[in-house]
Amino acid sequence: MGYQVKKRVLVIDDIGVILDLVEFLLQTEGYDVVTATDAAYALAQIEATKPDLILLDIIMPNMNGYEFIAQLRQRQNHHATIPIMLLTMKEHTPEEVEQLGVAGYLRKPFHQKELLSKIEEFLSDTDNDVPLGSSFKTSCLLLCKRAVI
Repeated sequence: MGYQVKKRVLVIDDIGVILDLVEFLLQTEGYDVVTATDAAYALAQIEATKPDLILLDIIMPNMNGYEFIAQLRQRQNHHATIPIMLLTMKEHTPEEVEQLGVAGYLRKPFHQKELLSKIEEFLSDTDNDVPLGSSFKTSCLLLCKRAVI
């Protein structure tokens, strides 16, 4: 029987209820979850957390999600290539997603199945060294009115 390493997901959102919900959902599915309510703190802790995927809110105080992405991508190490999925109220076009250099996004409120499906799809891409976004659909997603457990 082989040993399987848990994939680590860093969730950054300034709304505690969303952090708690996403953390619960991902832990239930066997992911190792690290949370942060502040993007600047998360950026400072990225070396210690070593995430396989980052779920990132855009609208946050102090440092917004766009600033987080820019600062992470400026780093000259392997952390600059960590895939990012936005969890946001803001709608993004496929062109905006590509320009930001993120894997994709889900609009809040989101449905748990949609979130888990996209995370699984994207992390399976990274297992196979598939280029960023190659099978991750960046088109707008149909989402439910509220997140459910």
